[in-house]
Amino acid sequence: MYLYVMQNEHYYKIGISKEPLKRLENIKNANPKKVILIITLFVPEPIVSVKFLEEFLHKQYQIQRGRGEWFDFSGGELRLLVHDLLIMQKGFVSLMSLVRYPQPLLNFWQSETEQAIWQDEAKKEGWL
Repeated sequence: MYLYVMQNEHYYKIGISKEPLKRLENIKNANPKKVILIITLFVPEPIVSVKFLEEFLHKQYQIQRGRGEWFDFSGGELRLLVHDLLIMQKGFVSLMSLVRYPQPLLNFWQSETEQAIWQDEAKKEGWL
């Protein structure tokens, strides 16, 4: 299962799916504005509950909640969310080394330039 973050202007959807790219297509079809997938995090179930992580993040960002699973991150909260996901990834790497999952964990789906910015930010903050 994957925890994902999608963007629609300054709103971000935090959700879960077995197939985030298919989920993106469904959401695009139901939304008049451009929606893009920006982050996926592979969650090694049953070792970790992806539903628990989703609910945790929804509660963590409750103040920014717009409607449903959409959050208004216009105040820089996306940077904090990425930080949270990178910390989760570090924990998963330790757990997954025990069971040897082959999948990459955290993926950034933006352009290569945006990916480089996130990677640099994460390294600067000591998150990677």
